[in-house]
Amino acid sequence: MIFFYFLVAVMPLESHPLWSNFIGALTVTKYIGIASMAYAMWYGIRRGFMREGFRSPLLMWFLLLFIMASFSYLWKGVPVLWYMSPLFTYFSFLFLFFVTVSLVDTLPRLKLTLLVAIASMAIASLYVIREWQEYHNLYPGFRPGYVTGDPNYFCLSAVACLPIAYYFMRQGHTKLERTYSLVCSILILAAFMLAASRGGFIGLVAAFVCVVWQSKERVRNLALLGALLLPLLLLMPASPLGRLLHPSYGDEMGASTRLELWTAGLRMVKQNPLTGVGLGNFKPMVTNYEASGIDLEKIAHNTYIEYAAEMGIPALAVFLIILGISFRSLRRILRDAGPRTPGVLLDATQGIYAGLVGVAVAILFLSAERQKFLWMLVFLTPCLESLAGEVHHAETPGDEPLDSGGDTGDFEPALAEVDHS
Repeated sequence: MIFFYFLVAVMPLESHPLWSNFIGALTVTKYIGIASMAYAMWYGIRRGFMREGFRSPLLMWFLLLFIMASFSYLWKGVPVLWYMSPLFTYFSFLFLFFVTVSLVDTLPRLKLTLLVAIASMAIASLYVIREWQEYHNLYPGFRPGYVTGDPNYFCLSAVACLPIAYYFMRQGHTKLERTYSLVCSILILAAFMLAASRGGFIGLVAAFVCVVWQSKERVRNLALLGALLLPLLLLMPASPLGRLLHPSYGDEMGASTRLELWTAGLRMVKQNPLTGVGLGNFKPMVTNYEASGIDLEKIAHNTYIEYAAEMGIPALAVFLIILGISFRSLRRILRDAGPRTPGVLLDATQGIYAGLVGVAVAILFLSAERQKFLWMLVFLTPCLESLAGEVHHAETPGDEPLDSGGDTGDFEPALAEVDHS
């Protein structure tokens, strides 16, 4: 199980010199993924594969998306080394689905997975802050994020994780968990401001609006979120709000380029509505569809347009169905929650729901169909459904709930699960 937690821990460190280092044909991160897959197969054989998570319609729809991606790449894709192809990324996500649904099958494992994800973003945030310290005086308007791959993608991962950290901070079962989540949230928010993604900021606002809307004490929670966010917006030397309100020449050019890319992408969709131009072909082919005379050759900066442009409108429809299934499952868990529902299950469900809302908004401005944290949230929804089903099918009213949600010890249950693995 430790390999899976390690895999989650390195997810945001896309360009880390250690984890992205190639050993043979694969990176260190890929080897960690292979080790996780091997353990998941052993665990599945021992426990039985056909558990609730594998009966989720999400698996069928993701398999369909995988088949469509394979067909698109093999028919129209530009040949590259197999381990660098976009299709290999889809293989990785298929394995990630299997590993996640196989291994995250208890509340302690769910809790520790989310706590590790929060920690991974806090560690990535330290890299982002350090990059800004070193280089902001050398490059005007510098936006850190090299180790995390790109400042925009760092911010997208932050949008996915921050609502989860918020719920653990507000309702954590112990003081240690609450303090841990608070410290991580402050680090992530500080790095988020320095990375200054405008699309990520809009997504974060959407996620926080969702958090407030889901709560019973909306005024209190709005004040709490404002107390976390506003000081950083006002005091940090760089922020996405500043880029939105007072865009530089480069920011205005970036916005203009995005509009050109979206227009070119829609032309791709109009001319290739069913099959698109081929998986991974948006960037090399976009100049054939733009009308401004500018050499764009960039990704779409809009996940929905890029899906439709590369693989056709049917693929976009499948992606939207996957998101819709995830939202419906999470809403069902919250709707059916009762007094016996474990606190950690509610916190995880509410956090993942708000995170997915924020991501769904942010990817209007980012090409993120191959971002790990997006799919991690989606793949956790069958796990939450399965765990919620165990609660609802408790044999007698007198049974103890899976997790009382009270102060029952810091990380002992989760650490015990690691020891047994």
